Amino acid sequence: MSDVTRSVRWRTGHGDVEHCVLKIGATGIAAEGVMIGGVGEAEFGLRYRIVLDAEWAAIRSLHVTKLGGVTVALRHDGYGDWTDGEGKKRVDLAKCFDLSLGASHFPFTATVKRLAWKPGKTVELAIIHVSTPSLDISRLNVKVTAIEPGRLYRVQPEGGAPQEVEVDEDGFIREMDTAAEKV
Repeated sequence: MSDVTRSVRWRTGHGDVEHCVLKIGATGIAAEGVMIGGVGEAEFGLRYRIVLDAEWAAIRSLHVTKLGGVTVALRHDGYGDWTDGEGKKRVDLAKCFDLSLGASHFPFTATVKRLAWKPGKTVELAIIHVSTPSLDISRLNVKVTAIEPGRLYRVQPEGGAPQEVEVDEDGFIREMDTAAEKV
């Protein structure tokens, strides 16, 4: 199989923009993207690189750099253990297989592609959450329900309001509570 390159871009109702280039190959998937967003003191620009295995089953690494600021790096062993950029084990992130990168729309695609979905099926996930613009890393519990598998999901973070997320035929977010659109 030859590598396939695809670009995807999103714009939120708040004016944030994300551009992601995917390189999909026989040995894995690399997503490189930039995000520009926020208002006033919360304005930010960042770039990321997320590497997944070829089956979309496991995120292998994450590197995020806030422009003019910090860089965070995480590496996954494929079995549930994470280390940081210095090689120190992140016990607090053990058994997290999914990712939330602030306002990024790309990581949800990996979750949609990784799990087998049936109408009404709900899964509870422990995910890695990287907040923007601070790049603080934490564990977040999320419930995801397939309303219409392959098209519409309900995502509810612990302690947060549920959002309906519409995806296209490739699993990329098309719309999130009408606050984001794929462009």
